[in-house]
Amino acid sequence: MTRITIENDVPITEKKTSDRKKRGNWGFIKEMQRGDSFAVENQRLAQNAYHAGRNRGFTMRMRQISGGYRVWRL
Repeated sequence: MTRITIENDVPITEKKTSDRKKRGNWGFIKEMQRGDSFAVENQRLAQNAYHAGRNRGFTMRMRQISGGYRVWRL
């Protein structure tokens, strides 16, 4: 069994910040008004947009349409 050494007076390192929310080009979702929508070609893009909006606190809806998917901000 590995022996654990308890130490004191060790400073806490700075927290690493993540660029997770900065990834992608979903910043335009913040500019959308209620009732605005946009169409994308595939389900993965629609899901990414949906979750980007939800992560920003918006109510979003996604529906399949002919030729792709549409995402609304409600």
